[in-house]
Amino acid sequence: DAAGKPVAGARLYVPVLLRTPPVSEDDVGTQVVGETADDGTYKVEIEKTEITRYLIVGAGGHAVGWANLEKAAGRFEATIKLGPDVPVAGRVIDTEGKPVAGAKVTVVGVYNPKDGKLDSFLTGWKNQWDDALHRVEDRMYMPLVSIHGDGRTDKDGKFTLKGVGVERIAQVEVQAAGRGKLSLYLVTRPGYDAGALNKAAADKIPPELRIPGQPPLLSGPKVEAILEGTKVIEATVT
Repeated sequence: DAAGKPVAGARLYVPVLLRTPPVSEDDVGTQVVGETADDGTYKVEIEKTEITRYLIVGAGGHAVGWANLEKAAGRFEATIKLGPDVPVAGRVIDTEGKPVAGAKVTVVGVYNPKDGKLDSFLTGWKNQWDDALHRVEDRMYMPLVSIHGDGRTDKDGKFTLKGVGVERIAQVEVQAAGRGKLSLYLVTRPGYDAGALNKAAADKIPPELRIPGQPPLLSGPKVEAILEGTKVIEATVT
């Protein structure tokens, strides 16, 4: 853990395809392959495939951890540190402020700054948002439904996420039937408000060059996600 003490009973996951060939993000999931012993050690055998890029570790009350397996071969040793977690709570509403029940909130990627601090990322986002993302090299692109829960909103549009960790960035997707999908980057710094930074990043783009969804929205750990309605397009292909 963050104090260097062993974490017993942490679950070990690897990515798997739930459908072959995959046709959507929902066809990628995780499978439990073991758990840590009382002294925090583990030993698992993993079949190497194109999708087994990570060994993912999850334990209650801790941030998710991972080891990159892309260069792993034969016997491979990885020590994984599970940092502290921060509660993430949010609400999904429509453009009229009404709650959207049953919306799916999914963490599809986690970015971990090398020095454990978000300051350089936040400064870079204000100056050049797309370059700021590339500067965070330790990242895991993987749906975390198996770890943080299904992320569905309740009747009041509320949801919670666990396991992202403190001082990290989570790429989150919010979607519901009949509404446009919203992508945002969740900054897990307690008490952080991204309003000023979102405005500063948007103001750097000339009005004639602005397109919906760029720059993406940043959010602190208290999330308000607004989903817009969609139009149904019908046609005949001959």
